Amino acid sequence: MRMLPAAVAALVAVTGLAGCTTAAEPHPSPSPTPIPTPTVPRPDSVLGDAYVDPSELTLPAETASLIPAGAEAVGCTDLVLAETPASHTTSSGKCTYDGARVRVYEFATADDYATFISDLEGAGIPTQGMVRRGPLVFAVNGLDARASLAAALEAASFPKGSTSLIE
Repeated sequence: MRMLPAAVAALVAVTGLAGCTTAAEPHPSPSPTPIPTPTVPRPDSVLGDAYVDPSELTLPAETASLIPAGAEAVGCTDLVLAETPASHTTSSGKCTYDGARVRVYEFATADDYATFISDLEGAGIPTQGMVRRGPLVFAVNGLDARASLAAALEAASFPKGSTSLIE
């Protein structure tokens, strides 16, 4: 009868192992809660007559540069304004005066002008040959053209201000 306890033990062992080898049922994962899409009212339905479609807005025009008028006043031809103004300027361009190449710069403030000149000198770029009148600075190639341009600026009285030669 020794076999009976061994048979029972074997049966218990097989039954116990059988339970271990069966795959456990996966726990059901919670289904994600859908996020509702917010309803955004149209601006005109909220604001009524106060709503203006952005495509209908007219933005104020940029303040026009003084460079074209200044260049014309002294007889500078072939003016081309730079798409990207020089550093510290509101606008800049180049033209031809009496056969000499001229760069023209416009400054919003005296501090911008001083910083510009300081940056040029710091980079080793000579500032001699420049003529300043009000917010405009004309950088002329050629001393003869510089004297003539300064006289033309003085005669034109444009823009307001005194004419100074940068030495």
